[in-house]
Amino acid sequence: MKNLKLLFMILGFSLLLFGCVGGQTDDTTTKDTVKQTEKSNVSDVLDPFKSKDPNYTYYSSQLFLIYYPKTWYADDSKNPSFQFFSPAEDSNDKILEEVIVEIWSGNESTTEQFEVYERTLMVQGDVITQTENVTYKEKPTFVIEMEGNNPDTGTRMVYKTLFFRNGEWVYRINYSVEKSKISSYRPIMENILDKFVVGTG
Repeated sequence: MKNLKLLFMILGFSLLLFGCVGGQTDDTTTKDTVKQTEKSNVSDVLDPFKSKDPNYTYYSSQLFLIYYPKTWYADDSKNPSFQFFSPAEDSNDKILEEVIVEIWSGNESTTEQFEVYERTLMVQGDVITQTENVTYKEKPTFVIEMEGNNPDTGTRMVYKTLFFRNGEWVYRINYSVEKSKISSYRPIMENILDKFVVGTG
């Protein structure tokens, strides 16, 4: 009986340490990147938010756990960049609203360094509308919001990016939404950010 109880305790600790996913991803890390190793299916009952919001699913690794709408898609083929995007609303919808999580081992740690990094990604027509320093997930975080045109369609877009450090890791979480749809999608995006869990690495 004691051996059985010990086994359950070990199994419980393992789930807590390595995380679980609606389509679990166990990741190992190197100094310069987040290296994906394998996937396996996990019952949704392991999702602690399932009873509160059955319309969401999740993806996790050692470095983060993200909840997103079940109708959305996840793409981790560009590791260490992880994309979560909405389905097309109809045949005329050419832009998919998305959240991108990027994690790397870098030296960036100040507001100035984060802003310089983000400016390197800007294209002609992009305009910074707001910057601020906040506390997010108990970590000092730089937030930058922009508007710009989608380079493929010219559609006006709204972008929001959060930068913070977690030990040796730099986190960049970005979402992009068509400006004409911002009132519909911003609550969803902010809900995703609110539920985001920072891993231990």
